[in-house]
Amino acid sequence: MTEAQSEMVVIKMEDAKVIVAMMEEFWRKHELSLEEERAFLSLYTRANIGRPVPEHGSGP
Repeated sequence: MTEAQSEMVVIKMEDAKVIVAMMEEFWRKHELSLEEERAFLSLYTRANIGRPVPEHGSGP
């Protein structure tokens, strides 16, 4: 197991949708600093949520 794999977080899709909805609601109500925005984007990336999914046939 690689270091990256050992740090992976597995989130159920239904839980991920709830997390994304909560984060989007927070963003609508609060003006975030650049540092806070970067932290949220990092969380999105690490959890592999909130990212566009390529259309069928356009990915590997």
